[in-house]
Amino acid sequence: MPPAKKSRMRKDEMPPRPRRGRPDTGIRREYIRVEVALLPAVYDAVARLADRRQVQTGKSVRRADVIRSAVLAYLKEHLPEARL
Repeated sequence: MPPAKKSRMRKDEMPPRPRRGRPDTGIRREYIRVEVALLPAVYDAVARLADRRQVQTGKSVRRADVIRSAVLAYLKEHLPEARL
């Protein structure tokens, strides 16, 4: 008699995280998609900063999050009347 197939996930384990890709509709509703062209040196700096933050916090940090926070900081400094 062949051995029974084992379940890939034990009962005490957490279910797998959702795969990366397009965010669900709840997140997409909050943002407007914008495409930006960056110089290679700027892109590399954003990637290094994202890696550095990931090491410091121990959590996943995406380049889009770094760019989003940089744009917000820039607008707060140069356009304070927008009250962002």
